[in-house]
Amino acid sequence: MRVVRDFRFWFGLGVTALCLWLALRNVDLKAIGQALMEAEWWLIVVIAMPCQVACIYLRAFRWQFLTDPIQPIGWRPLSRATFIGFAGNNLLPLRVGEFLRAWALAREVGGQATPFFGTIIFERVLDTLCFVIMIIAVLALHSFGDQSAISPGNVASIAIVGLCGLVAVHFFPEALLKILRFFCRPLPETWATRLEELARSLMQGISSLRGFKPYFGIVVYSFLLWGVMVVIPFIVGMDAAGVRFETPQETLLAAYSSLVVVIFFISAPSAPGFFGTYHLALQFALAGFGVPAEQGFVVGVLVHMSYWLPVTAIGLFHFMSLRRSLDPGELSEVQAVASISKDPSE
Repeated sequence: MRVVRDFRFWFGLGVTALCLWLALRNVDLKAIGQALMEAEWWLIVVIAMPCQVACIYLRAFRWQFLTDPIQPIGWRPLSRATFIGFAGNNLLPLRVGEFLRAWALAREVGGQATPFFGTIIFERVLDTLCFVIMIIAVLALHSFGDQSAISPGNVASIAIVGLCGLVAVHFFPEALLKILRFFCRPLPETWATRLEELARSLMQGISSLRGFKPYFGIVVYSFLLWGVMVVIPFIVGMDAAGVRFETPQETLLAAYSSLVVVIFFISAPSAPGFFGTYHLALQFALAGFGVPAEQGFVVGVLVHMSYWLPVTAIGLFHFMSLRRSLDPGELSEVQAVASISKDPSE
């Protein structure tokens, strides 16, 4: 199998093993086991897991604005393809779930997978932009210590700024690229080139949007996804593991900080499903808030399972339902996609 012979596959396994070793080397394993048994798993099942599933649906709703210029598609095929893609990333190496997601949508609605894969790249650029905004917000809160800044009014202001930014990108792309090049001058050439390529991908995707509704929808769903829904499992996971803070603002800051660190860690090559990297990230992030390593690791297990179990199960269900309708030629196409050694994140 081509994937097994790919150096990045083994490198990813090595990163996962290293992260697990770093997370567990100086902790009391018996304490972790006891904490897992005493954790309030019902909170994970009742609140965190439904939130993780809702995040996939939010992604599908947002994806609809990106696929409409190619072909009008209902949210149900989009959600099924999104579940298949994320389940693929949880089970297959080299993140080939992104290819499976485009293929599954093309298989269900007809057409070629390539244009749909282009919208997924655009979606990843949007997610990167949201991640950068989150980093800036979290660093600002840590630097100035003004946790009262986490208010509905300020968060809504960020969403409005994001909407204005999309409109500016649509109408003034070349001017914004010139500004980007100016600020990228101090950076190494490879970094500057990569940033410009990401910016061009974003602008090309935005240029395909027509009217005000797509802009508004993308901002609203991105805000609901990254500003609200994604962070809830982190709050629930901390509470289920007995990690509690004095004020709601401190809880939110710890949750958003943990989310930022987790995203940074899981962006590195690793084994499928983000095992190891996810747990070390939460352990590392919560240590900054005085949480013991054992509790931090337990939070990592709870939050990771709240994502991996339901998303993988639903994705496999949809894939098996789709697989039953494939002819042998189409099935070989799926197997070919699963053996692609090119990582789409590069």
